Amino acid sequence: MRDTSAGGRRALIVGLGISGMATALRLHQIGWAPVIVERAAARRTGGYFVGIFGSGRSAAERLGVALHLHDRRPTGVAYDYDRLGNRRVGMSFADLPGEAWAALRGDVEAAAFQALPDDMEIRYCAVPTKIDQHDGSVSVTLTNNADGAVTTEEFDLVVGADGLGSTVRALVFGPHEKNVRRLNHIIATFELPESSAIWRWRTARG
Repeated sequence: MRDTSAGGRRALIVGLGISGMATALRLHQIGWAPVIVERAAARRTGGYFVGIFGSGRSAAERLGVALHLHDRRPTGVAYDYDRLGNRRVGMSFADLPGEAWAALRGDVEAAAFQALPDDMEIRYCAVPTKIDQHDGSVSVTLTNNADGAVTTEEFDLVVGADGLGSTVRALVFGPHEKNVRRLNHIIATFELPESSAIWRWRTARG
């Protein structure tokens, strides 16, 4: 059943991450009625460091997210380690031009979540299992992975913001193997709890 609020413009956003919430915020600002579905039972936290440059801060301000963000640029010395354990002085976020802010992915997600309006519809434990596009709408079958309940609803727009293993992409464009190309690289960054040094470990395979 189509919701007639917001002029009938109803959007399904799959994924309660940064991109999903940012999309929902902007669509809400221009009069759409977004519905966010999330596979997990609750909002996820944690994640990698990200750099927030001037354009990113401007976008955060327009979306109402900047108010809840904080700069985590590290102090002290940064080191790079290679796979053999060799150490050398490296660069950190503090060395980047433009005074880029540093934040944890979880910081940005928490800020975006705080900026969501109170009437934003969020459904947890929900995943799309079928997507059919028509001339004027999209039929989406949603399955609740907690109780198995299945519903089919009409939307004007479906946004896949559900990450590398996107269910939306697989349902619309086919198996992941056709659309994902792995680069065979791993990058990990962490801050030692009792030291001002930032250590980075980089490996590459293949």
